[in-house]
Amino acid sequence: MRNIVLLMMSLALIACGGSNSDSRNSATSENEAKGIYTGLTDSGKELTAIIRSDGEFYIFIQESDGRRDDLSGLISGTATAAEGNFVSDNALARNFDSGESRAYNVTASYVAADYLTGIITDVSSGRGIGFTVSSRTDDDSDPDLEKLSGEYFSGLYKGVSDTTVESIYVAVQVEVDGSLSASRVFSRMLSSGFCSFSGTLSPRSGSHLFNVAVSFPDNECLLSAEELNGIAYYDEDVNQLFVAVFNADRSSGLFFSGLKGY
Repeated sequence: MRNIVLLMMSLALIACGGSNSDSRNSATSENEAKGIYTGLTDSGKELTAIIRSDGEFYIFIQESDGRRDDLSGLISGTATAAEGNFVSDNALARNFDSGESRAYNVTASYVAADYLTGIITDVSSGRGIGFTVSSRTDDDSDPDLEKLSGEYFSGLYKGVSDTTVESIYVAVQVEVDGSLSASRVFSRMLSSGFCSFSGTLSPRSGSHLFNVAVSFPDNECLLSAEELNGIAYYDEDVNQLFVAVFNADRSSGLFFSGLKGY
């Protein structure tokens, strides 16, 4: 009888150990390359790269001789990062001038919280362009709504629906409670709400990012009736706000870069 009891206790301990092991294996690991990076392509285009802890990434593209409040394109997708290798085979590049979208692969080597250097390759043509970006953040502190709040003036909002692009100067107001509102700059002088949109921002814990939800109540806008979700990043050094939000199937989106006014 004593041997039977000991055997049952041993089996119970083994079962508990197996359960803990399964729990650890099922836990979602963070992307090792997560963070905020800035740098250049080999052709001199300016990049602001945002990599979330779940591997989703956004690369904002600006012309080096262009306006700080204007975006020329965005590359987004999901990537894995392990043992110094960053890989994405589902990236989509959107050109905000032509409205064209193209499939890309992104491969890079990285040192966590330091830099990424690699190649962005057009899947259809096989042509690639090199890039190097360096980390802008050295900790996982939460973003601050109070620092973010204010008016971002003369920013160019890019609305994209399939291959159609809408580019309009807007003023974006962010309140301390995270509410967001935007209206066309020139229409405000005429007391018109043409192409206004609104939304909410909430801090994304341990990432320097904000979760964003945006909607367009006006029928005149390209993205009317769309519910858009994504991320925002506030670069405190240059007082610049970046926003990228998509609809559910990512066929449409809103992209914004603006400078805070005082």
